[in-house]
Amino acid sequence: MSEQLPKNLEAQISPELVQLESLENLPQSEIKPARSEQPLDIDEARTKILEQPPTLLELPVDDSPDGNQPQYIDRAIKAIGLKKELKSIRQKLPASQKLLSLAIHQPIIRKTSELGARTISRPSGLLGGGILAFFGSLIYLLFDKYIGLTYNYFIFILLFVTGFILSIFIELLVSTFKHK
Repeated sequence: MSEQLPKNLEAQISPELVQLESLENLPQSEIKPARSEQPLDIDEARTKILEQPPTLLELPVDDSPDGNQPQYIDRAIKAIGLKKELKSIRQKLPASQKLLSLAIHQPIIRKTSELGARTISRPSGLLGGGILAFFGSLIYLLFDKYIGLTYNYFIFILLFVTGFILSIFIELLVSTFKHK
């Protein structure tokens, strides 16, 4: 084969061609015969393929014009997902905890709890109210002891609420000036 090709093309011959050339020189007994089947025509191949059961799950193609648009999650989908998740979790709980879960996850109780979490249980408010109630009660107790008054327990609640409101107000002022 190399005698028929010009010399500049011999460098471009791939190793596969060299192996083919070496196969031509082998005796016929050493070469493995190709498939014994005759080549099929296209119609026979198509019928064989169609006779075989499908191996993959075929999904329907959505040809609607809005099929390519992104899907948005709205409140209804979130509510359905929450119900399914709560149902699957409750199946794993004991009976007493199932009843508690049913009571806690009622919409009215959940909304009240979320509102309280955003407003009432502010960490800065609780800290400020606790500090003012502690030191205010301590001073009030000392006055009561030395002056001879009776201790009024309502003062503690009043000091706590006052400290809570003051610390929330301070937090609001700090966040207002911090953004500017």
